[in-house]
Order: sequence, then C-alpha cells, then structure tokens
Amino acid sequence: VYSTTNFALSSGFASELIWSNTVAVANRLTAEGVPGYVTQMAYTGYRAVPETVDIPSNVMVMVAEKGPWSVHQPHILKKNNDEIAAWHRKLGRKVWLWLYMNKFAALCIDDVPTMSPKCVGEYFAEHKTDIFGAFIESECERFLYNHLNWYVFSRICWNVDTDVNAVLDEYYRLMYGPAAGELKAFFESLEDKWVKGVLGHPVDTIWGPSFSPVERDEMWNTIYTDAVLADYAKLLDRAAAKTAPGSLERRRVELMRREFLDPLAHEAKEFRERAAKLNGIVHRLGEGNVLKLVPNKIDRGATEAPAGWAPTTATIVEKDGGLVLKVHCEEPRIADSVATEHAFDDGDIWKDDNIEIMVDPTGMRREFVHFIINSLGSYGDMRHVKDGRRWKIDGKWNSGADVKVVRGAAAWDCEVRIPAGAFMELGRRFCGEIYRGRLLKGMGKPEYSAWSPYVTNPCDIDNFGYWEK
Repeated sequence: VYSTTNFALSSGFASELIWSNTVAVANRLTAEGVPGYVTQMAYTGYRAVPETVDIPSNVMVMVAEKGPWSVHQPHILKKNNDEIAAWHRKLGRKVWLWLYMNKFAALCIDDVPTMSPKCVGEYFAEHKTDIFGAFIESECERFLYNHLNWYVFSRICWNVDTDVNAVLDEYYRLMYGPAAGELKAFFESLEDKWVKGVLGHPVDTIWGPSFSPVERDEMWNTIYTDAVLADYAKLLDRAAAKTAPGSLERRRVELMRREFLDPLAHEAKEFRERAAKLNGIVHRLGEGNVLKLVPNKIDRGATEAPAGWAPTTATIVEKDGGLVLKVHCEEPRIADSVATEHAFDDGDIWKDDNIEIMVDPTGMRREFVHFIINSLGSYGDMRHVKDGRRWKIDGKWNSGADVKVVRGAAAWDCEVRIPAGAFMELGRRFCGEIYRGRLLKGMGKPEYSAWSPYVTNPCDIDNFGYWEK
C-alpha cells in the first residue's frame, strides 16, 4: 500500500482532521449553551486553512509565524503573511498570532544581543488589520536583550497606531538624557547586526522557511569584528562622558555596557583565542606518527585520564589520493563490549560501542564526511554540509570505503580505507577528528574520548584539529 500524502510538517496534511475535531467541540459547547470560545493554533501539520471545514464564530484561530525578525527576510515574510491573510479570509474575522523572537535550536548563540524593537514596530504595523492580538515567545539568556522589544510590543498592544520611532526617541531621552544619541546609535547598530547579519538567510525545512544563522567564523570575523567592538566601546565611553558621575543616566549607561558590550566582547575574545589554539592542534600524516585520543566530556581540557579509562590511538596515511586510518582501541573488558551486528548505514550503530571518524577535506569547516563503526565491524557513512548553523545530512551518500574490524583479547582494531572518490579534493592541510564512544555492560552512559581537546560532540566541526600531509 502506497500513500500519496505529503507528511512534511509544513504541508498541512492534518488540517482537515484537526480543525474538524476543533469545530465539533465548539459546536457541542454552543448546543449545550456553554458560553465562551475555543482557541486552536494553526501549527505545523495543521497550519493550512482547511478546505472542507466551516469554522464557527466561537473558535479563535491563533496562527504561529516567525514574527518580527522576518521583516528583513522576504522569503519567510511573504509565506507567513500569506498564511495570516488566508486565515483572515477563511474566517471573515481577525486572528491572533504566536510569534518567535527566541533563542532556540540554531539560534542558541550565547551573549549575542537580540535587540530588535524597530522590527517589532514594522511587523505589527503591517498586520494591524489582520489580527486582534499576539503572543511573542522570547526566551533568551539575558532579560535586558528583550526590554525594548517588549516595551514597543506593549505600546502597540495598547494602541496599534503607535508611532514607534517617537516611542523609541522618548525612551532614549528619558533613560539616558544627554547620552541619548549614543545609546540610540548603539542599540540600532545591534539590531542591524542581529536581524540583517546573524540571522543569515532563510532555508526551507520540514517546518517551512526558517532562519539559518551564520557560522561562528563569519559572525566574529565579519559581523562583530574587533573594529566594530572597539567602535561600540568608544560610543559608550562618549555616552558616559556626557553624563554626570553617579547620576541615574551614568549608571544606566554602565549597566548597558555590562549587559550588552562586555559579554559580546568576551565571546569574541574566546572565539579568537580558541581559533589560535586550534591552529596548534596538528597531526602530520604518516605510519610513524601516532595520534592519541584524550578524555572528552569529563573535564574540558583534562590531562589526567579517569579511573578505568581505555586509551585509543590511530595512524593516518594518504594512499592514492584517499586515506587509510588504523584505529587501535584498548579494551581490557572486550567481552563486555556492547554491540550488535547491523546492516550497512543502520541508524542505530551510534548507540553501540563505537568509533567515529570525521574528515573535512577542504579545511573550511563547512562540510565533512562521517563514518561510524562499532566494535563488531558494522558501519555506516554520511556526508554533512553546513548551511549557517544548520546541517544538511545526506545519509544516502556512500563513500565506497573498505572497513575491517579485528577483535583481540584486550583490544579491537579498526582499519578504514577511504578512496579518493569520497573527497572532491583533499587539501594539504585539512580538518579531522576521531571520536570514541566506549560502551560496556553495566555502564550507565558511554565513556567518550576525542583527539581535539575542544570538541563537545563528534560533529563539532568548529573545534576539529588539523591533519597535514
């Protein structure tokens, strides 16, 4: 039996079912004389307007959309606006919105400000005739990142014809006095950096068009450069100089420096220091050069192994344009190794006692090939391509690699021969990582080892070290 249904979450495949049930509840309440409303969100698989269902007046429809951050992303904005308009036409009355201005999933970027009050004003000005209210989901790590977003939203909720620019000018004047111009310039620049820079370009996902934030190297080397951060510091220095020592205005300027600029500058500094350290993590290919894994996820940068830790070593050589990796996994408890035989590319191999090998052939940290091999020799491979901070994973990709595992009395050895055809080109200096997830009977969770002391998981390409021919 074959189904022609499109089960992508953005397709609205469940709209007829969900909305017919919602209407059934609403109609029964009416029939039994129960006053009030039923509210239902148009979301994921039931966001599309149902063609065959008439929705009574005691159903309030809430449409979930990206919201104010999409005003500079035309592809996202048009699709979202079309959905809101379609629901308005269907109902013959206004809807309300659930909007997202939160750090979630790929947008969980610590200490980067999400200040965007002008986007809030622009977004709601466009929708004031289509909606009767809204909720903005806005979780982030610092309350003050949202303070102007919430303030502008609150003023618009009170009066949809609010002059947002006038509200903001009043805020700057009353909060910072003689330093109003500097703080306005500071916050407007932060808004531009976030909505026009960090949020990147939209990508199509199973949920529909979504934000795809830029990579870390672009964020810190192109958006929040040392020169930009230095200009921010000078701007706030001028702001402080214009206010009286100890005054409320001075203290507010200092607060905004502590909450906005200082954390941002700290993140930039950590990125540059980490990049410098990674340049020193280099393994030269060759039979005589042994690569050693270190404990991972136990103590960041640990130099001492935990009790019972099993060492892992590897050699890597280039052969006919490809790579040959030989990984030696010491295992004094080899009989307790947790692994089962799997078909090629089975999705559960990673749950076993395993090693993972990642190779970024260009060294640009935008793509890598990925091998997972368990202690019985079952394996799978895939290709990852980075799009901003999101990954596109091609599980159907086949490297053509030859993988062999030999188990001994107190170790298991894995040899992986990756042909040249698995790489478009293998640079003289490229990125790589070997990651071991040791899993034995009686272990509550795996014991992890990695070559780079900075990786936090096998796919943490930003922290892979370098392999040189």
